[in-house]
Amino acid sequence: MQVVIDALGTSGKTLLFPGTIYNYRAKDRVVSPATRQSAEAPRGEIRIKLETMLREAAAAGKFQAIILRGGDFYGPGNRGEWFGDGMLMDLSKGRIYHMGDLDMRHSWAYLPDLARAFAVLAEKRESLQAFENFHFAGNWVSHRQVMTAIEAALPQKVKVAAFPWWVLAMMGLVNPVMRDLHRMRYLWTHEMELVDPQFDTILGADFATPFEVAVAATVEELVEAKKAA
Repeated sequence: MQVVIDALGTSGKTLLFPGTIYNYRAKDRVVSPATRQSAEAPRGEIRIKLETMLREAAAAGKFQAIILRGGDFYGPGNRGEWFGDGMLMDLSKGRIYHMGDLDMRHSWAYLPDLARAFAVLAEKRESLQAFENFHFAGNWVSHRQVMTAIEAALPQKVKVAAFPWWVLAMMGLVNPVMRDLHRMRYLWTHEMELVDPQFDTILGADFATPFEVAVAATVEELVEAKKAA
């Protein structure tokens, strides 16, 4: 981040930065921009440090920094995330995984919607403060709703099972990356809803793509990609 800050210098330009929910703890049930940040795991500590650096640079008048925080990313073409590499990792074996209790809800951010939200902020940047922290509500849905939407989008029937977290725990004994991923399990075993009435007003009603439509587009692209692999 320091490289980015140095590159921007005192240009007065606008930096749009994607935030995550790593900055908050398991006890933080409803998270607004005003919620105090306190990390539960190392990834969160890093994120808080990065955002603090941006806040300080903006306060010093160097440039404008706008953070837009979203839930777990998903969308066509996205890789290296829980949707495709976690829940659908064994799709070829006829199995998909739910990450937590089926009736527990989770925050998701459909990337095409998130990109449009960033575009809105870019257009309105001159009316915003030097530092802004917005939360993108995205999709607040249960793991059961996610499984149902995925099943509806798949061309074949699959078995729904609980994600094997124990595998990450075992691998984490010798692999620090797997250990780090397992530490983030709290985000799937506790509900954490992103709320921001101010940003909801900026975006306007019916901004988000319907959840089932978004999941269908994501699953269709993943299925085609797996066929081509």
